[in-house]
Amino acid sequence: METSIRNIGNSKGVVIPKKLLDELNADTGDKMNMTVEDGKFVMCPVKSKPRYKLADLLAQCDDSAPMPEELTEWNNAQSVGKEI
Repeated sequence: METSIRNIGNSKGVVIPKKLLDELNADTGDKMNMTVEDGKFVMCPVKSKPRYKLADLLAQCDDSAPMPEELTEWNNAQSVGKEI
């Protein structure tokens, strides 16, 4: 796929076709890392921390799984102070 370098204000830039962005799973606003390797311009998405939604995490839980022994002991422990 061929593109041209364009003027963007006092900078230069290229338009990245949607097909390539889809292959990279990248979109507007995503951070990219740019390097030159063996005379080639290489641009890769910056890997960021994944963002989780509570519903997605809860969907992975097994409601029938037994509670860990440590938590069972904690839940059954006698109150020491003015806990409710």
